[in-house]
Amino acid sequence: MLQALADWADCTLLIDMRRFPRMIHTLWLGGVVQDNEASDDFRETLATTCRAAIRHAPPNSGDSASVQAS
Repeated sequence: MLQALADWADCTLLIDMRRFPRMIHTLWLGGVVQDNEASDDFRETLATTCRAAIRHAPPNSGDSASVQAS
């Protein structure tokens, strides 16, 4: 399911797809245990972690490859 979502969004996960959900769950669980999962700092940490694990394809990546091959 993660691969289908990444393909649909034209993204690549930079870490193993089997480890990504566990990593996010562990981070979230740590916030719950520390009773700060609703804080802005925690949400920013979670968002930053997700952004670091995902790479978006450059715009028109297919077009630039075909132009460079010509």
